[in-house]
Parts: sequence; structure tokens; C-alpha cells
Amino acid sequence: MQTKGSYIIRFLLLVLAQVLLLDNIHLFGAQAYLYVMFLIIFPITVSSKIVMPISFLLGLCVDIFAGTYGVHAATTTFVAFARPFLLRILVPLNEASEIETLSLSDQKINFVWFSVVVVLLHHFVLLMLEAFSFKYIGVVLFKTLLSSIYTLVLMFCLFLFRRK
Repeated sequence: MQTKGSYIIRFLLLVLAQVLLLDNIHLFGAQAYLYVMFLIIFPITVSSKIVMPISFLLGLCVDIFAGTYGVHAATTTFVAFARPFLLRILVPLNEASEIETLSLSDQKINFVWFSVVVVLLHHFVLLMLEAFSFKYIGVVLFKTLLSSIYTLVLMFCLFLFRRK
């Protein structure tokens, strides 16, 4: 079981990594949004009443440093709102009642599917809010795919190479 302090440290590290490093790296028009990892690793047993304000704060911190006027806050809040629904669909009920957090080491397939869906949803909503028009849907879908791949590769590298 993780402590509250470890989640605060992860929150801060992911925000700092996003605003100081990843916001300045663009590959083929794609950008990694690694801070979404916090919404994936956050305990699944925590109530939505707690997850939504924390998610809003996560997005707001990124917005403040990136100067994006609430786009990240709106996106992370939307993902937090959709999170319980996604968990019900992607994690079998008998497994969800037995675990506190999803992890790559214990629930490989559930964790991977949940991560992919959350990242795709987050990136699509974020990029649609940035474009703010269906006129650019092709560009948004292309950037969503590239950014999601970039984010997922970085995220899974962090999971695979972390200290035990």
C-alpha cells in the first residue's frame, strides 16, 4: 500500500517533468503528456469526490506553468469523471474488489488496457479543446495517435525500469 506522501511526491514529480522537460520536446508534431500517468496509478478504491478535485488540481498546475488557460484542468477533470466508468468496463468486478491499485506487475492486461484507454481519451479531449473545432478533426486524430504512442512508451518505460 502506498502512502499519501508517495502520491504527493509522484504528483509533484510528474507535474515538474511535464512542465520543465516534456513541454519542450516535440516529435513529429506529437508531445508526451506524462502527467496523465497520475490518474492511472491513483488508487481505484478512492471516491470520485476525491479524485475529481485532485485531477483538477493536477491539470491546473500544468496549465499555470504551460499558460494554456484551463485546457489541461478541464481534460483531467473529464478523465476523472470517466474513470469509474472505465474501471467498471475494463477491470472485472471480482478483481476490482480485491485490489487497491492497478499495476503492471499484478494485473498486466487490465492495467495495459486501462492505461491505453485513459491516455487516448485524455489526449483526444485535450487536443479537441485546443483545436476547438471539428474542422481539424483529422489533425486532432493524427496528433492524438502520435502523442498517445509517445506517452505510453514513456510511461511503460518508467514502469518497467523503476526500482522494485
